[in-house]
Amino acid sequence: MTFGNNGFFGYSLCSPFPSSDTSPSEPFIQWWSIYEIDTIPDKKTIDYDDIKAQLLSRHAKWLSPYDDSPKSTMGKEQTDAQGVFRTIIELSFEETPSSSISRKPIVLPRFVTPRLPSWSNATYTDPANPKNKGRIILLGDAAHTMPPDVGQGVSCAAEDSVAYALLLKHFLSQQGDNTDIPLVLRRTAEAYELVRQPRIHRILDQAKYNASAKKEMTSFSSWLRDSVMWTLCKSPSYLESLS
Repeated sequence: MTFGNNGFFGYSLCSPFPSSDTSPSEPFIQWWSIYEIDTIPDKKTIDYDDIKAQLLSRHAKWLSPYDDSPKSTMGKEQTDAQGVFRTIIELSFEETPSSSISRKPIVLPRFVTPRLPSWSNATYTDPANPKNKGRIILLGDAAHTMPPDVGQGVSCAAEDSVAYALLLKHFLSQQGDNTDIPLVLRRTAEAYELVRQPRIHRILDQAKYNASAKKEMTSFSSWLRDSVMWTLCKSPSYLESLS
C-alpha cells in the first residue's frame, strides 16, 4: 500500500483464475485505487480511457519500493516510465484477445450504509412470545457495515463474537440452578450493544474522516499521517527487540 496526497494505490500477488489458457506458474497480481468523482459511473458506458488517464495522472510518478534505484530519487516522485505503478496501470488496460481473463479494471462505487439503531431484538416485544427478546443478534457487517478500504471488517466481527461470548458467559455465571435462559439472552444482547456500539461508531467516524481526507491532503497532513503510520509499524519490532 502506498499513500499519497489524494488517495492510495495497493497491489499484491494473487492466485490465477482457473482457465484453459493459464498455467499454475503464470503470475497474477491484484491492485486497487480509490479516488473521488462527481457521478457514479454506469458500468455499461464506462470510459476506460478516462479512468486510465485519471490513474496515470495520480499514480504514474509515485515511487514504489520495488522501482529501480529508489535511493537515487532522494525522496522525489518516480519519473521512470517503467515504474511499478505506471506498469501496472498500463498493463491493466491492454487488449488481451488471446486470453479468457479480462484485464479491464472493475469500477465499484463506495456506498456508506446507514447505521442501525439496534443490533438485536432485545428491545422488541413479540406479542405472541415476549420471551424471544435477545434471541436475534447481528454481528460484523450485518450489524455495522465497514467501508471496504478501512480494513476493519473482519477485525470488528471477531471482536463482536468475543465480546458476545464473554458477556454470555458472565450472565450465565450469575444464574443459579434454575437458569432463566430468556433473561440471560436479553441481558447479554443489551450489554453487547452497550459495550460494542460506542467503539464501532468511533471507528466509523474515523473512516468517514479518512474518506473525506482522500480528496486532497495538504503537505502537513500527509507528513502527519505518514509519521503516525511509520511509528505504528516500527513500534512492534522495537518493543520486540527490547524483550
